[in-house]
Amino acid sequence: ITHLIIGVGVAALAFLVVFNLPNGPLESLKESSAIGRFGSLLDEQSNSAKVRQYIWEGAVKLFLPHEPIQYPDGSQDTFNIIRPILGYGPESMYVAYNPFYPPLLGTVEKRNASPDRSHNETWDSLIITGIAGLLVYLSIFTSCFYYGLKWLHLIQGANQKRLFFLILFSGTVLGALSLSLWRGLEYLGLGIPLGFVLGLFSYLVLSLVFFKNDPMYAEGDSYRAFVIIFLLTAILAHLIEINFGIAIVATRTYFWAFSGLLLVAGHFLRQQPELAFEHAPAAAEVSHPVQITSKPDAKAKAKRRKVEKTSPAWLINLPEWFQETLIGSGLISIVMVTLGYNFISNGARATSATQILANSFSRLPNKGNVFSLGVLAFILTTWVAIALVFTSENQKAKGIKSWLQAFLSILGITAAVILIYWLWLSSTLASIASFAPTNVQQVLDQVDQIAGLLTKYYFYLFLLMIGIAFSLTIHLMQKLQTASPAGAIFAPISLIVVALMVSTTNLRVIHADISYKMAESFTSGNQWPVATLLYQNSLELTPNEDFYYLFLGRSFLEQAKGVKDQAELDKLVKEAELELKKAQQINPLNTDHTANLGRLYSWYASQAQEPVVRNERGEISSKYYSAAVKLSPQNSTLWGEWAILMLEILNKPEEAVKILEHTIQVDPYFTWTQSLMGNYYL
Repeated sequence: ITHLIIGVGVAALAFLVVFNLPNGPLESLKESSAIGRFGSLLDEQSNSAKVRQYIWEGAVKLFLPHEPIQYPDGSQDTFNIIRPILGYGPESMYVAYNPFYPPLLGTVEKRNASPDRSHNETWDSLIITGIAGLLVYLSIFTSCFYYGLKWLHLIQGANQKRLFFLILFSGTVLGALSLSLWRGLEYLGLGIPLGFVLGLFSYLVLSLVFFKNDPMYAEGDSYRAFVIIFLLTAILAHLIEINFGIAIVATRTYFWAFSGLLLVAGHFLRQQPELAFEHAPAAAEVSHPVQITSKPDAKAKAKRRKVEKTSPAWLINLPEWFQETLIGSGLISIVMVTLGYNFISNGARATSATQILANSFSRLPNKGNVFSLGVLAFILTTWVAIALVFTSENQKAKGIKSWLQAFLSILGITAAVILIYWLWLSSTLASIASFAPTNVQQVLDQVDQIAGLLTKYYFYLFLLMIGIAFSLTIHLMQKLQTASPAGAIFAPISLIVVALMVSTTNLRVIHADISYKMAESFTSGNQWPVATLLYQNSLELTPNEDFYYLFLGRSFLEQAKGVKDQAELDKLVKEAELELKKAQQINPLNTDHTANLGRLYSWYASQAQEPVVRNERGEISSKYYSAAVKLSPQNSTLWGEWAILMLEILNKPEEAVKILEHTIQVDPYFTWTQSLMGNYYL
């Protein structure tokens, strides 16, 4: 079986290699909708491959020692010397990458797009966290595979352990060196994980073919081995995927979930016989038996009588299987409530809660509102399947009668809990649809109502978690004689602190984003005063978000374009400048903030009637453009805008042509620059 598995793996790898050969024997399969895309994995001429190559070329320059990055005020990055070791920090590539943007990248993707990820986890680690972070990233995956193989008994003894780390380290170094020497240093990010994976496979082949390891022998180990193998495979797939794409929240969550399950399956389940204390006497009881006297019996009886008097009768008389039923019901309800929050919507703007529910589960709004029961089938299948799983694992439900009672109880409890939330959500959506705001304050109220959908969802989940916590502690409450005064004091304090933290760190941010998104609908209708208020509302919730200041400044500028009164125009321009400067102050390395100040004054200069005023404003714009191209020296769009300012506002054609000649040298493939040069000669 071992040789068969290795053979299948080698055959699959050979198939992929042959499938990717240009004009190879499997060329016709590349047209297949099912597997055709696997035939372009090595296509260097595809846009996808070129985007990655050009981004990696810039990443190399950003990572290697270079002149310090300059800020708009002329100051420099004081930590430049240690950036290769510690990196630039989370979410920093978007602004740190600009000076090293390769112009050819603009030929295969939008020129106004600045990469915020490398499409390669290795390069992302080097840029965000430096060499130190790369070592941590590799050590995490190394630990997963080392312990996984150890729990599978494929690493036994000190010699095999040393061999594993030697082969893995050698493969990683060999992959990094060979691919970097063959294709260039930009392929280091692929060489490291490729060598790592090849080293892992090499050790597996050696271990399975040449080593005679002891088999897994404990009861249930065969099932545990399958679980470990599946988890290791998923983690390996994740490692490969994140080095060709971008690791998002979902994939990172999967990875940590798989790693946690690997620890449970490999370490904790191996100790299950020792943990099953309810089936075996404790060691202390076996070694040191204690004589039971009549006195403790009397105390125990008295204690039981006291508990019966102080505890509610319904709590004492609950069936044993019902506690686990309550826990399962709570967990299922969390899943189903979340599915409802995701699927229940009101694109048809119905004003009936039941109609909204029916439409959400039977209509496809993105496909002409056609009838389809796919969503409903998915939700019902999920609900019943999870209920069956929880009931099957209810150790207290013994016999058909109690098992069926537990199953029906789960379905009944969850149905009630789910329907209450679904109807609550649908009623809120119906209320929003039936309300047509007639003034700005009502618009803000409606925004708060829409944002409140998430707050209600969180509140309902919190209630469910309280219910689960109660269910988990029923057996303790059955024995509880008196309540602790400390709990009565600290429980409400803890609740208030948690609520404030959730509101400040999570809800306010999302509410601000909802307000910002609502503003976009008013910008498309030229209702800029309303959009301005919504942007200001976003900033009241999150005052340190530079993106909102950027759009607030844009809103003031657009209002100014529709104003005839000079004093009002000047006031709106100053407001726009103030907000854009706030954005620049918060995030000075974001080129857009400095460039937008240049664009603002360029337009403002074009509105001046007097040549002196026009020239003054034009010079201010020119200074901002000069600072912007220092932040992004490869951005040919900014150079072109600066040249237009010199030609049309400041009347400096000699300066303009120098800028255009430099721009063409930087990026000879940008047709807009060539067009501007034609305008100059014309």
